[in-house]
Amino acid sequence: MLAVTPVGYARKNESLEEKLMTGFGRTHYRLPASKLIRGLGRDELPEWIRASIQAASLAPSAVNRQPWGFDIEDDGITVYVRTSGSEFNVSKRLDCGISMLHIELAALSHGVKGKWQFLKAPKVSKFTIGNRHPLTHIYLK
Repeated sequence: MLAVTPVGYARKNESLEEKLMTGFGRTHYRLPASKLIRGLGRDELPEWIRASIQAASLAPSAVNRQPWGFDIEDDGITVYVRTSGSEFNVSKRLDCGISMLHIELAALSHGVKGKWQFLKAPKVSKFTIGNRHPLTHIYLK
């Protein structure tokens, strides 16, 4: 399945129609990243994981429902569907896929490459990085 997703920030001067749609979609309310993660403590996270979760938490989703959650481990991030029920007939896994792209791009911006392993519901996929040197915390590509 292919999807198109916006990148960047909306312009400051919205039309009346845009303001109405924004209000309908609750697009200004975003859950903080801390409410979306489980696993390692916030202070223990490597910088690439912090950046990846921050980017993923800002990813667009249908009517801003943010259906994703993230299990954080030493070697990667598992994306899962955090909410239940059907809303607006838009796949929550598709929304999670958009957050996955944000994770991968943020990781790459920190020099970390990984691969995705698709999982069964309610989990979606796990982004696993290569070997990590235990003494230096350098991620090997």
